[in-house]
Amino acid sequence: MEPQKTIFDLTWRGGLETDLELAFSGRQFVSAALFAYATGVYAGVSPQDIRRGLATADPGKLRQTVSVCGGVTLIEDCYNASPESMAVALETLDRFCDRPGSRGIAVLGDMLELGSQSKRLHGNIGKRFAEGKAELLFTIGKESAEIAKCAKENGVPSDHIFQNPDPGDLSALIAALQTIVQTGDVILIKASRAIAAERVGSALKHFLEKSEGRDHA
Repeated sequence: MEPQKTIFDLTWRGGLETDLELAFSGRQFVSAALFAYATGVYAGVSPQDIRRGLATADPGKLRQTVSVCGGVTLIEDCYNASPESMAVALETLDRFCDRPGSRGIAVLGDMLELGSQSKRLHGNIGKRFAEGKAELLFTIGKESAEIAKCAKENGVPSDHIFQNPDPGDLSALIAALQTIVQTGDVILIKASRAIAAERVGSALKHFLEKSEGRDHA
């Protein structure tokens, strides 16, 4: 995986395809690409045309969109969230943190419609964050309080965690991010659709663009 692409090999009954490319980053997209490849084969599309189609595929708005603004990498994955996709998004963030000078920040909102398992599943994400390479955790929503709680219980310092219980008002969270963000940071924004966490990305981009303009003035 690279910041804005994923490259993989594929073995199938027709042979070996190497260096297939997707124009977005994330291991989870490879599974979808395998289904797309198989569908193309059964529909009679040539391997060359399938390769070209995968290389130009668009995952859709707010589905792990990666952008760089003012020296900060934003991974916006706000279309939806489940325990599985949240864990994979944190894995992607970890990979970005491997770059020299990169500090990982996760902004994680509620995963909705989990029923009686919600507390446990949010807690698992907090534990997963603590085991990863990102340093700072911001949570949005009441359910995500369990993410913060379990992250702290698993070794994340309290001053590395910021909680925003009310998803209707993100002003305090956005202000806190603006205070600490620095060149080289990688910020993952991930939540269920109803949280509308893309507001965080929009505000950060606006802030970083203005800051960049002042630096060049």
